[in-house]
Amino acid sequence: MVVEDQPDLLVVDSGLPSDTFNKVARARFADSAADRRIENAIRHFRAVKRPFAWWVGPGSRPLDLEVRLVAHGLEAAESELGMSMELAELGPMPAAPRELEIQRAASPREIADLAAVFAANWDPPDEAALTFYQSATAVLLEASCPMILFVGYLGGAPVSCSELFMDRVPGGVAGVYSVATRREDRNRGIGSAMTWVALNEARRQGFSTAALQSSEAGRGVYTRLGFAPCCNFTEYTLAISAAPTGQNRP
Repeated sequence: MVVEDQPDLLVVDSGLPSDTFNKVARARFADSAADRRIENAIRHFRAVKRPFAWWVGPGSRPLDLEVRLVAHGLEAAESELGMSMELAELGPMPAAPRELEIQRAASPREIADLAAVFAANWDPPDEAALTFYQSATAVLLEASCPMILFVGYLGGAPVSCSELFMDRVPGGVAGVYSVATRREDRNRGIGSAMTWVALNEARRQGFSTAALQSSEAGRGVYTRLGFAPCCNFTEYTLAISAAPTGQNRP
């Protein structure tokens, strides 16, 4: 994996053929440098023939970044609602199946269980997700890792997952990610419970604010937990006609 963390841009190339794990984000370009920096980032992924997603949010600069991305051959592929909440307002754990057991992923087997649930979001399951978590297992199990992963089990079988990312900088926010439940076990309150467990851990760790990105389908779940809309994010990918050969977007 290659991560270029620069003051005006973050580029993550996982080495996998999946725009789930290849990202460009946090653009803070000066107007005069924007087109050159955009072209350099796109050129990297063209050269390695891997798909990627460029995330645009409320802090992205310049203000016409989206227009510039389209001019460079990208297109809007997906939009998500940014939501936040004050953890002091977190209520009791929502109702879920009594047999649901939620565990912190603390072993390679449990991380593999989480990966299997997350990969099942795609049909067929995304092999890149399985590979990513397998490769990252050692890092994810380190005590210093800022991510905490949770797996939900029914009858011993993994059915749901969630991730908590803890930003320890002053004024840092706890982020909730990768909330997923197998299709056959949805609409039972499991996803809400998995989200609540991550939020409760963030509160226990001393965070006061949590944030996440929600699909339209998940907005009601997060609203009931106490989240409120605060911004929007848009994902840009290479247009089909401009995509590198071999692109395999899950």
